[in-house]
Amino acid sequence: MIPANAVVDVLDPPPVPGGLGRYRVEVWGKEPYDYARVYEISAVDANMAAVEGLQRFSDEITALIENKDS
Repeated sequence: MIPANAVVDVLDPPPVPGGLGRYRVEVWGKEPYDYARVYEISAVDANMAAVEGLQRFSDEITALIENKDS
């Protein structure tokens, strides 16, 4: 996984406990992966949204770097 930080903002809280809320997740990588992305994610809570955002970021930037190298 690429080292990165994330900030999560609640767009729509879950309507019921255990339901899905909508979150805005801003992720930025640490050098040399100093890219930034913003995702809208549906998740049970802000922590799960952060995990999903970090995973998406890692997958996306890994693919981007691999394409640059080929």
